[in-house]
Amino acid sequence: EWFLSRFRHIYRDAGVLPTKVFQLEAIVDEGEGPPLCLQLEGHDQWNNAAAPDDATKLGPCEDAGGKGPAPTRGTQWWHKSNRNSDGECCSGLRVWNTDQCLNANGVTTGVCSLTDEHSAYLTKSGRLRVGGLCLSVASGEDQRLRALDCEKAIQWRKRNSFEPIEFTLMSDATQAEWRKNNAGRKEPAVAQE
Repeated sequence: EWFLSRFRHIYRDAGVLPTKVFQLEAIVDEGEGPPLCLQLEGHDQWNNAAAPDDATKLGPCEDAGGKGPAPTRGTQWWHKSNRNSDGECCSGLRVWNTDQCLNANGVTTGVCSLTDEHSAYLTKSGRLRVGGLCLSVASGEDQRLRALDCEKAIQWRKRNSFEPIEFTLMSDATQAEWRKNNAGRKEPAVAQE
């Protein structure tokens, strides 16, 4: 754990090693079909730089996390990532166990920079803000994602939040320090609006 402490500006403050992982569910057609979650389109498993970027899409939400077993693969699990301009966590959203962060257009991802270059967060009003716009779903049956004015965008919610194994394997003291560091800050991936 000395290594994690020494390089906490990367692992903790830039969100490389997350304290919480969650899905982002699009609130569309509730009660009609399975819930839909944001995921990578081209990647279907964990990886790093298999491709330098990807597109996002909606897919049926995987039923893992929360009280059940943690997922062992998949690309619809997200966590806060990238340092804010003040050097603390976090200004963006990253796909768990990959190097992919949401780009400012929200429809694509790119290799995370660990800085606030990839700004993305869930607002208190439930909008998924990416850059100056919000991620939404095109009307019609294809449900393609697009970025548009936030007042016209759909709402999103976090679901199946859990502590990933890489966090739970840390000592109780280190976990407490990382949690304390996040105390008093905005809820992960949530900002004022």
